[in-house]
Amino acid sequence: MRIAGVRLVDGRMVWLDADEAGIVPLSRVSVRLVDGDTHGEVFVTPEEFLTPPAHLDGIVVESRPPLPPDPDCAYLPGSEFPALGEMVQQGEVEGIVVALDPVQRQVTISAENGSPTLVPWDDRAGG
Repeated sequence: MRIAGVRLVDGRMVWLDADEAGIVPLSRVSVRLVDGDTHGEVFVTPEEFLTPPAHLDGIVVESRPPLPPDPDCAYLPGSEFPALGEMVQQGEVEGIVVALDPVQRQVTISAENGSPTLVPWDDRAGG
C-alpha cells in the first residue's frame, strides 16, 4: 500500500491509498471516498512518509501530471515594472533598477555614477 495526502477541491485534506498510481507533488488525482468520487491535488507523496497515518479515507482512482507553470505572468499585479537589477533607460536617466514603488508607480534607477534617480514608471515609453 502506498499512501498519499490529497487536498480535495472542497478544501478537505485526506489520506488515500495511491496503490500503483504514479504520483508526484501537485499531481491532479481523481479519488473515491466513502461519500462519493471527487478530485484534488497531491500534497504528500508516499515517499515522504516516515510513519503512515492511522486510517485511510479512500483510494486514488486516476492520476494526472501537475499542470505546467504559466510562463506568462503578465496578469500579476506589478508585472509591468522592471525587475530589480535590470538595466533600463527613462528619458536621460539610464542605469540599474534599485527600488520599486508600485503604490506611487515610481522606479529608482541608479546611474553609472551611483546617484539614484526616482522616475515615474507610467510615463516610460513602452512601459
